[in-house]
Amino acid sequence: MIQVQNLHLVVDDEEIFASEFVTFVGQIVIGVVVDTAENAKLAATKVHVEYEELPAILSIDEALIAKSFHPDAE
Repeated sequence: MIQVQNLHLVVDDEEIFASEFVTFVGQIVIGVVVDTAENAKLAATKVHVEYEELPAILSIDEALIAKSFHPDAE
């Protein structure tokens, strides 16, 4: 049985898992592969993620000022 929850399409330039920064609410940070729902719940209790809140960039002007660009931008 394969159970998938909240699966989203990935764009060519988007990481499957956040590697350095989480850039939006709901971005995947970890995956767990197990054989039963019980083991999934147990594995989930072993995961600990800490977030450092960074200032929000909400406009193009703010992005330009902060020099916040897509990593592959030229």
